[in-house]
Amino acid sequence: LYRPGEEVHLKTIAREKREGKWEIPEAKDFWIFINNSRNEEILKKKVNFSSYGSSSLSFVLEKDAPSGYYRIDVSPFENEEERRKHSESNFQGSFRVEDFRSANFEVKLNIDKEDYIFKDSLKATIEGIYLFGAMMSGEGVSWKIRLNPTHFSPVGHKGYFFGPGWWEEDDKSQLIESGEGKLDSRGRFNLEKNLEEVGFKGSAKLLLEAVVTDLTRQSIATRTTAIVHRGEYYIGIKPSTTFAQESQEVKIKVITVEEEGEITPGKELELRIL
Repeated sequence: LYRPGEEVHLKTIAREKREGKWEIPEAKDFWIFINNSRNEEILKKKVNFSSYGSSSLSFVLEKDAPSGYYRIDVSPFENEEERRKHSESNFQGSFRVEDFRSANFEVKLNIDKEDYIFKDSLKATIEGIYLFGAMMSGEGVSWKIRLNPTHFSPVGHKGYFFGPGWWEEDDKSQLIESGEGKLDSRGRFNLEKNLEEVGFKGSAKLLLEAVVTDLTRQSIATRTTAIVHRGEYYIGIKPSTTFAQESQEVKIKVITVEEEGEITPGKELELRIL
């Protein structure tokens, strides 16, 4: 990320595959092309790669350089038609240019628990505070809550399998809530989301992202994460072997444990072998 007028530093390392191995390219001369966010070419330069297959380049952005993503193209060919014809020999990169400024406020995000169960409700507080001490009353806030599938194994039970089987259809990442609002007179926004209605078969990692925007349209984002457990306890299965011959006896141990790994006795279970 650069500002207009700053110096950009590029490091290029090239390898080509020969007989299944990545090796230093035989070609030593390459062309570097850089286009700005308006697709205007701002740099075209021939560079020489060292015996290690690397090269460095620096240049200064114009003071009025447009913001956005800048594309870097590297190719052994100068001619555009040749570059298109031999696209497998080209490689690309990018960087951003933004006229950013120092932040004049901070954003805090707090949730009521470190871990949840899918019957719980998530409660969170988003807070905006100016660095000179005042509360950000009435400023805009937006948020997103996303669930991503994760595998969780309680500690201390080596060899046990927990969670849905590998043959079952995987849970999919879900955006379960998003919205916008205004900070209250104390610079806070409270939100609550019932997790019971989310249809996950296994455990999940919850990601909550919040963005606060002030009157000058400066936005600052923050995020936090938590584990959401499928239930109040986990069922673990430990077969005596995972590869058995016909007519061979296989012993199966079954346990129920809390997420911290503590045994929870007295649970009624149904065991099916398919």
